[in-house]
Amino acid sequence: MGYYSHDIDKTLFLFALEHDNSLFMKESLLMGAFDHKIFNDDEVITKLLIFLEDGNKTNYILNVLLLSDVTLWKNDKI
Repeated sequence: MGYYSHDIDKTLFLFALEHDNSLFMKESLLMGAFDHKIFNDDEVITKLLIFLEDGNKTNYILNVLLLSDVTLWKNDKI
């Protein structure tokens, strides 16, 4: 990610998630490019759950979750 590493934040994660940028999401999550704190962020968790509930992006969201560190989630956030 090099030069652009300062732009890798929650906003970029949510943008890529909303726009089905599966290649970027796969590569960046495999590289661990995102700070693990974003997976504990209420907005990120809510957005992932909304997409799952909606049902349109279920396969995509499940693939993202497989590569995400959801072990940070606590029972009170679900």
